[in-house]
Amino acid sequence: MAGNNELVVAERDALMKSAIISETDLDGKIVFVNKEFERALGYKAGEILGKTHKAINSGYHERDFFKSLWRTIARGKVWRGVVKDI
Repeated sequence: MAGNNELVVAERDALMKSAIISETDLDGKIVFVNKEFERALGYKAGEILGKTHKAINSGYHERDFFKSLWRTIARGKVWRGVVKDI
């Protein structure tokens, strides 16, 4: 099974290097951002952790856009899309 674990680690590493990722707790507070998030949005983790995504909301999207996003995530589904921040 060591091979499967190595594959999971390699997949996670590839994802971290190729996508902008943030993770939140159930209250919507940011608990993790990857280096690509920091680079693309110009925030260091220490500046954004503990805040919600409202801190970087551009105002571009309608409220229903985010309702749909959170509804999808709350159902345990994977949300895919593009969010315009800042």
